Amino acid sequence: MKSNQNTDKDRTEHLLERLIDLARDVSRRRYGNPQEIFELTKTEKYPQKISDLAESFGMMMVKIEGRELRLEEKIGELEKVNRDLKRQIRERRTAEDMRKKYEFIANSSKEFMTLINRNYKYEAVNDAYCFAHNRERSNFIGNTVSEVWGNEVFESVLSRNLNQCFDGNEVRYQEWFNFTALGRRYFDVVYYPYYNRLKKVTHTIVVTRDITDLKLMDERQRELELHLMKEHRLSSIGLLASGIAHNIRSPLTVIMCSADLYKEKYPDSGQMNMIIQQAEKIENILDTMMTKCRAEQATDTTNIDLNSLLRTELEFLETNHYFKYKIVKNYQFADNIPLITGVYSDFSQGLVNIINNALDAMYCSDNKLLSVRTYSDSYTITVDIADSGCGIEQENIPKLFNPFFTTKAYHSDKHSAEPQGTGLGLFSSYQILKPYGVVFTIDSIINNGTTVHIKIPLNSHLKPNTGSEK
Repeated sequence: MKSNQNTDKDRTEHLLERLIDLARDVSRRRYGNPQEIFELTKTEKYPQKISDLAESFGMMMVKIEGRELRLEEKIGELEKVNRDLKRQIRERRTAEDMRKKYEFIANSSKEFMTLINRNYKYEAVNDAYCFAHNRERSNFIGNTVSEVWGNEVFESVLSRNLNQCFDGNEVRYQEWFNFTALGRRYFDVVYYPYYNRLKKVTHTIVVTRDITDLKLMDERQRELELHLMKEHRLSSIGLLASGIAHNIRSPLTVIMCSADLYKEKYPDSGQMNMIIQQAEKIENILDTMMTKCRAEQATDTTNIDLNSLLRTELEFLETNHYFKYKIVKNYQFADNIPLITGVYSDFSQGLVNIINNALDAMYCSDNKLLSVRTYSDSYTITVDIADSGCGIEQENIPKLFNPFFTTKAYHSDKHSAEPQGTGLGLFSSYQILKPYGVVFTIDSIINNGTTVHIKIPLNSHLKPNTGSEK
């Protein structure tokens, strides 16, 4: 009996040792075989509690093993997700770096760059574009092109070019635009269609380059070519005028001498007086023509009497039928105004351009009154040229001396009698007289006329516009 008890005790101790070994294996993730325990407890005689304990322990190990397997699967899935996330982060960082580089390139460019979607809304603009408009970037993003430029510019210029680009065409054109920070400038504009991954045009990329200087250089070159042609023509006209004057003066002298002799013989003859007066008028016209020709051909600086210059130019305009018969004149020339130093043709051309502009402004007016007035003080001589024409909008006055700005018909029907403009007349006057320190101010009332005040400093001879400077 005692021997049997010892045997049971040995078996119990053996089972406990086995359970401990299994527990150690579990802790090391080396699973034992729970079935062995179940079989052992069924075939051998163990106390019931030991048998129940072994069975519970086995079930527990089965559950642990299942959970461990599921945990390993979850860990594998998480590791895969982690790898995918790291890859996506790397790709996004690379894309962000590229975006920053492209953004830096765009913002470093002096050219204007914008991105516009099919709803005509801005989605991106570079720094140069913001600076030109004197606005923050937030004032563009999400706003439409018409909200930025106004409906008139959008409908007349921008919309048709944008629509061509949205049709898949690259569009290029040149146009004048007004920017808040830059004023009126001439631009080369290119629209590039942007295709998405479905090969559909979703946006327009607009690149705008300021080519005002090139435009002005081109116009300046044309002006120089015209100037050379004019110089050649003036030279020819001068020679022709000299020949005509000489050929006219010879018979005119005979006529005047004969008339004087006839008058001495018949002092009461009214017809002879009329002949002598008309002959003297012809002689005065010849003198005026020769004076103007000689003065216009001169390129050296000289002392100029502005009153005399204006009288000569206005008298010469009498050959214009419109000026002679349609315009009412009012001249007020101050006595003894100081002489100025300059090139005669600079002042004659500069002032005549303004007078011609005044005449054009009165073309459609019922009342056509041209007033020319001179006066001076200790520092300046002022020439006021006033008309009773259509007047100028206040917003347009600062633009009058800009190149190519005109309120007249531009390149209209050549057969129309209405005055046409190129926007270069007042600009030329400004450019010619600017070296003399001349200041222009303009007063204008719609339908009541315009007055141009031309202030010429008496020390203008310090900056003569000599022939070499031309």
